[in-house]
Formats: sequence, structure tokens, C-alpha cells
Amino acid sequence: MGGIPFFSSLFSLIYIAAINPILLFPLIDQAAIYNFMWFFAGLLLGVWIAGILVRGYLSVFIHELKHSALSNLVGNKFVAFKIRRAHGHFKYKYTKDTAKFNAIISLAPYFFPIITIPGIGLAFVAAQTSPFLPLLVLGVCFGSDLLLSFRDIGEHQTDLTEIRGGYYVGLTYIIAMNIVISTLLLAWILQGKQGLKFLAFEHLKIFGMITGLSWE
Repeated sequence: MGGIPFFSSLFSLIYIAAINPILLFPLIDQAAIYNFMWFFAGLLLGVWIAGILVRGYLSVFIHELKHSALSNLVGNKFVAFKIRRAHGHFKYKYTKDTAKFNAIISLAPYFFPIITIPGIGLAFVAAQTSPFLPLLVLGVCFGSDLLLSFRDIGEHQTDLTEIRGGYYVGLTYIIAMNIVISTLLLAWILQGKQGLKFLAFEHLKIFGMITGLSWE
């Protein structure tokens, strides 16, 4: 697993993961720090909750569900789903058109924010009662996702070792993807929609400098 599309996405992720943390600094002001404190408190709580509650069958179920969710999103056909206390597996049928996604599907349990995605909806509901409750909710959800993403990583995981290039290529992809997702979420945490717009425009400016194209 892992052809030209996979490595193209890997190099793109590495680039964005290197640039995004730097671009976040102009977004920091007193209000942003206050927002971050609420989010970080939720994140620590989410790590603690997931560490205690998500074990055994539930942990394996979520792991395999992430494979399944991404596989379904790209149009593959479900075949089998098996859960045991300490391991499980998910099988699917793919086509020539979707084969390029196999490596990413294999790595999905280590980056796909399956708790944070519905958590965004909960955050919008929570925003009706408090401006800071959504930050706490998203922190709990994302903290849970981060713990579950990194807890299972190891050289025993065929999800990583069967990637072309081996374990460290898979690990690099996971780290880069999690940095990209984290920085996008942080941009919103710090400055809302304006934070995301800022990141997008800054990347366009950098692309313009590299290519000589103007976006004005």
C-alpha cells in the first residue's frame, strides 16, 4: 500500500505541518489565550476520560470503525467487521479507482477524528448557552481522539508496517496529519472563522511567492 497519490499527500502534509504552527503565532492575543485555556482544559479531561473508559472491546471497535468510516467515504464496499477484546479486523472490497486510498484507510485509526466530528455539532449546540462551553466540549472530544490515535501505535501494527516504506513512513504520515488537524482546529479555537481564513490566505501568499502568481 502506498503509491504516488499516497506519497503526494504525505509530502503535502509534511509541508503544511511545518508551516501551520508558525502561522498560528499572529493569531495569538489575550482573548485567544483565554479561548485556548478552556480548550486545553477540555483536552486534558478528554485524555483522562478516554484513558479510563475506552478499553477492551470498545477500544477495538473504535479502531476498526475508523477504518470502516474512511473506507465508506471513498466508496468501498463493506465485507466484514470482527471485534475481539484485544484485536479485530475490517475487510472491504476496493476498485481500481479507490485502490489509491488503501494506505490512508490503513492509517485511519491513528488520525481520523471520529469523536471530534460529531463534537463540532455538539459545540454549536453548546454555544447557545455559553461562549466557552463549545471550547471545552471540543477539547474533550479532541483529547479523546488524540489519545486513541496514538495509544495503539507500534511496530506490531500491520496497519503501519505494510505501508510502502515501512513503519516509519506510516508514522511520519500519522504525525504530520495530526499536526495539520490540530493546527486547523487551533486556528478556529484562537480566532474563529477568521483564524481559518487567515491560514488559507497565508498559504495562498506563500504559493504565490513560490510560483510567481499573484492573488490580489
